Amino acid sequence: MKNKKGLIQWVFIVIAALIIILFILLSKGVLGIGKAHSLTQPSSGYSQDKCPDMGVVVSGNVNIEDSAVFDLEPSIKNIDVTEVTASGRSLLKFGIEQFTYEVEAVDEITNQRLDVFKGSGELRGSDNEGISKPYSVDFIIPDRNCDRSIDDFNIKIKATLKGEDIGERAIYEKLIRVRDGRVIK
Repeated sequence: MKNKKGLIQWVFIVIAALIIILFILLSKGVLGIGKAHSLTQPSSGYSQDKCPDMGVVVSGNVNIEDSAVFDLEPSIKNIDVTEVTASGRSLLKFGIEQFTYEVEAVDEITNQRLDVFKGSGELRGSDNEGISKPYSVDFIIPDRNCDRSIDDFNIKIKATLKGEDIGERAIYEKLIRVRDGRVIK
């Protein structure tokens, strides 16, 4: 019986030692998340207990391109940072503007709205050259000469942008002219 009690004590001692070693490794960032250096001076009364560390997540893309002429040689083109969050709160929100948009197809003759497409998006501060948002509008056109080809028509495409802080051009119209089955520019 003495051997079993001695063995159980040694097992508890080994398990406790492993837990202590694991705790030390995790707190030093060896097996856990790395800890960056803060550039902010500690305030008076600062303590780790009063002011716990904050989790930060940086996400993005590593952009790869082919740098060879006759062969495939992957090379890093650049790195995009698409999101930075601290404790779940986005740090890039100051550079994001939400918007909604609406694209209408309007008959030029009757000014009747034939179809409307609605969408939404966000413009980020890093989108220096702008962004493109898709749309699709549908309508029918009669075949008045019964030749099974598209008849000539004019349709006005009208885009409207709405949001909290919209620039100088919130509405844009473009006339689409179709003649002999082709779009005329």
